[in-house]
Amino acid sequence: MDMHLGFIIPFIIIMSLLLTFCSVKIFQIYQLNSYQHRGVWHWFKDTKFDFQIRYFALAFLSLICCIVFFFAFPYANIGGWHYVGSLFFAGFCVIFAVVQLRQKQKKPLKLTPRIWRTLIVCTLLNAGTVFGFLVIGDAVNQGYYLASLSALFIPINVALSFLILYPIEKQNHRRYIMSAKQKLNANPNLIKIGITGSYGKTSAKDILTIFLSKKFKTLKTPASFNTPLGISKTINDNLTPDIEVLVAEMGARFHGDIAALCKIVEPKYAILTAIANQHLDTMKTLDGIFKTKYELIASLPDNGFAVFLEGSDRLQQAYEKCHTQKVLVPSESARTENAKVTSDGTTFDMVIDGESVRITTKLLGFHIPNMLLMCAALAKKLGVTLNDIKEACEMLAPTPHRLELIKAPHMTIIDNAYNSNPEGAKRALEVLASFEGQKIILTPGFVELGQDMETAHFELGKDISKHADFALLVGSSGEIIKKGILFAIEDGSEFKVENIHLVSSLDEGMLILKQIEGEKIVLFENDLPDNYR
Repeated sequence: MDMHLGFIIPFIIIMSLLLTFCSVKIFQIYQLNSYQHRGVWHWFKDTKFDFQIRYFALAFLSLICCIVFFFAFPYANIGGWHYVGSLFFAGFCVIFAVVQLRQKQKKPLKLTPRIWRTLIVCTLLNAGTVFGFLVIGDAVNQGYYLASLSALFIPINVALSFLILYPIEKQNHRRYIMSAKQKLNANPNLIKIGITGSYGKTSAKDILTIFLSKKFKTLKTPASFNTPLGISKTINDNLTPDIEVLVAEMGARFHGDIAALCKIVEPKYAILTAIANQHLDTMKTLDGIFKTKYELIASLPDNGFAVFLEGSDRLQQAYEKCHTQKVLVPSESARTENAKVTSDGTTFDMVIDGESVRITTKLLGFHIPNMLLMCAALAKKLGVTLNDIKEACEMLAPTPHRLELIKAPHMTIIDNAYNSNPEGAKRALEVLASFEGQKIILTPGFVELGQDMETAHFELGKDISKHADFALLVGSSGEIIKKGILFAIEDGSEFKVENIHLVSSLDEGMLILKQIEGEKIVLFENDLPDNYR
């Protein structure tokens, strides 16, 4: 091989490490999708293979620069310094990695033991890829230049890394989950509650936990720890013998996800908040979403108890199909009356089994009475009094990024940035309308709505025209949202066309926001998760 051995080994090591740094985004997407290949494949398709195009650009620019160097300095190549041109590849990789690592992430990559193991395997695969191109290129004395093409194999090597380690990781997961189940079995008197739904499940989990804490020592899954490993981690790390209630949020993107979680937790009690067109890109149809969410109800024992939040034909179907004790909210036995929603909070009368109490809470929105009622119905079933629930409601604070109110000089922010959906956006706009001042929405729209995406964005535009004064629309969905606003204007809406702003980024939207004069009420509706950036 016509290569300098004193250079080849450092070159392979350095380039394999740089290629691994360039693959951090894909590792993050694997982590966000619970290390499922199909989730990552959906990300590639939904982002129109944006990152694969970037890797192609990295390889192409590096190769072109190497070729230009080859022809511009022929004597250097004859003299054995042909590998100097490969420094272009290294330089572009450094720039690519630095730009990628400096981008703000909603959920940055967590360097867990699994990620470290996979990073090591991926680096070895990258080294093999670089070495392979060196060998192939040596036949024409251009190995170091052809090594630039290694960038094209970054997604493949990341996927192979996870596949190679899959048997080991699966065994580790099995042991981790079995450990969690053993801890649960060691506490046979533990009250176990599962909560799922297309939206509202995190808020319901937080509210229910505060209600139950009035009587029980309660443990909830933190943040969005709603996967098998997330729930198992909560149990393994935090479940102690004195814990009386476990409240587990259960998330799903694919059919069978909820059933897998129920095998771990084995809940006796359940809350089903909603069945709506969320995750249509992976579950395909509303019927698929219904079957997946209903897996929680199907798992309940005959002496279990389920609470359903009325709101759709699918929820009504789930309620009627339920085989155990159940309550529909609102209903004659559990209802709210005399509700009043203002920018200061929500007040209403809560009636459960003929007993009534006046509720006051700082939580915002016309949906809040039924949300609190749903959690109260289950808490009362478990022995918490309505007076305790009344006291708890006065202490409630919004779940972060879910209609969370933030005060600033001359500006009030309604932070509803966590993974929005059409129904949640309508509620948030109603809250926005309850304030005095310049009403502004900043949003990139929705994700994971499949074939309903365009219709949902058009309807969002029509809703914006009813409740807002300014619309700052971020990204590719802005054009469709704008069409909805323009349609409403033609239909008689007083929304001003000049108050519609299409921007390419959140930062650009913030610059326009600062230029708007007067007291401002700003709704941040759905800061897209990293899967869609």
